[in-house]
Amino acid sequence: MRGPAGEWITPLFLGLVPRPTRDLLRTRVVERAPPGDQRRAPVRSAPPPESPRNLRARVARRVRRVGNRAGSRLVLRGPLWDGSSVPDPEGRHGPAHGEALRLAVLGDSSAVTVGVTRVEQTVAAVLADGLATGLGCPVDVHVKARAGATTGSMGRQIRRASRLGPGVAIVQIGGNDVFLPVSLRRTAARLAGHVGNLRAGGWEVVVTSCPDVGAAGALRRWARPLGRWRSRRLASLQTAAALRAGAAVVSLTAPEFRTQPQALYCADGFHPSPAGYRLFQDRALPAILAAGHAHRNRTLSPAAGRCPSDEPRSGGHDTHYPYGDYELTVPEAMREIHRRPGSTFFPRISPSGALSVWCVVWPTPAPPSAVPPTFDRRPGHATAQAGAR
Repeated sequence: MRGPAGEWITPLFLGLVPRPTRDLLRTRVVERAPPGDQRRAPVRSAPPPESPRNLRARVARRVRRVGNRAGSRLVLRGPLWDGSSVPDPEGRHGPAHGEALRLAVLGDSSAVTVGVTRVEQTVAAVLADGLATGLGCPVDVHVKARAGATTGSMGRQIRRASRLGPGVAIVQIGGNDVFLPVSLRRTAARLAGHVGNLRAGGWEVVVTSCPDVGAAGALRRWARPLGRWRSRRLASLQTAAALRAGAAVVSLTAPEFRTQPQALYCADGFHPSPAGYRLFQDRALPAILAAGHAHRNRTLSPAAGRCPSDEPRSGGHDTHYPYGDYELTVPEAMREIHRRPGSTFFPRISPSGALSVWCVVWPTPAPPSAVPPTFDRRPGHATAQAGAR
């Protein structure tokens, strides 16, 4: 409405309307001229209205945040750490010179490493140091993970990682999806879409399966059986979806969290402690090293030379790992993800185009000096190679 001097006045009820909607209702703003000034009052155009698609996305994000807070109060016994005290591990790790490898850490609070207070204990720092040692090259760390993230809200993380260029990405997601009132099949399908986008951008992707959320002492008693069942179900569906999308999958099944909760959970009873994160990191490191070898062998420029760890090793189609390796179907891998804690599942494409799974069983914990497999996904060349370094 207009005031006495012809200026636009915002009604009181518009103050209760979200700003994007308010901009749509307001067509222009006329600045009131000072008293005695006969010049025409300048007209200032309003900012362009937000597109309906962006407006719906903004409203959906707000609704999800409110729903997540309400759901947390239902299943949790108390407040959790928010991750604000976690040190930032981003930057270059390893040697100062050489062609750097990008490491993108995507996911939720388990990827942020909520529960630790030292930078060398974070997931990104441990994996980056392991990559730098195993490959003999610097590693640039980019942490795009956010505490509280769900599979459905990871789109922004994927887009930000895609702008960095190809490298190695680790995705740790699923813990916050367990208690959401959404289909777990749909959640796994969204994960497959994220992995497919990363793979299309030249990334080598490693996905960690959803851990047993029901073991957390911070959950209310009624929520623990439900959390255990949905965690196992989601881990199986994640395995199938990620393998079909071209990612390696690491089993984070850990009965130790039920037998040693005081040692493996931090003070809030939900997030792992440094010892708990170290258990997960030791299991993910061999798969990350394998992805790093695959990426360097595929993209390393001839002028840059080859690092010592990229030299060909003995082995071939009949090579077997000292700790055990198995060829499985995808449905079998969905079951074995729970029976073989710490194992890594690699997708294998046969000459006919059929997908099978190569399961590699590592020791627990994996020795830092263990040479990871180099996995070639070309038809007929998908058997991993290993040897003593």
